[in-house]
Amino acid sequence: PELLREEEPWVPREKLEIWESAPALHEAVSTWVVFSDLHASQRTLEQCRHTLRRVHEEARKRQAGVLFLGDFWHVRGWLRVDILNELMEELSLWEEDVPVVMITGNHDQVDVGGQTHSLTPLVFALGGPRRCVVLDRPSYFLEALWLPFRRDAQVYQDAVLQVKESELQVKAVF
Repeated sequence: PELLREEEPWVPREKLEIWESAPALHEAVSTWVVFSDLHASQRTLEQCRHTLRRVHEEARKRQAGVLFLGDFWHVRGWLRVDILNELMEELSLWEEDVPVVMITGNHDQVDVGGQTHSLTPLVFALGGPRRCVVLDRPSYFLEALWLPFRRDAQVYQDAVLQVKESELQVKAVF
């Protein structure tokens, strides 16, 4: 007779990172200006600077935070220092009361796992982690589910299942 086995327990490929609280600056904001796919490169540098100025201007006008949804850089895996410096300088001009949340896109990631990425220097240009949060793994933050780029679609399914099996209240998915 065939032996009956208990089914293996489900284990997600990546555990959902749950933020119990957010930096005070982020908690204080209820309106967000959203942008993505800047694709900064030598060819697009002036347009990128203009876009960043406009995003900041809109955030200030609306007393909002900024959500960036991936692909800040055009080329994956390496950065031109001159472009990095120019855009870090631009971001350093943003007002201190504008919180920023970023998720990594495929062009921002250096490794397949996604935790090594090119958004790290931008955190420091924006004043540090109290002001700029980068979500580089599936996360629950500010009552939203954040799904940075992953090649493996199962990671997304696992994140949704983890939320479904929890008591988390998700108001948005990015």
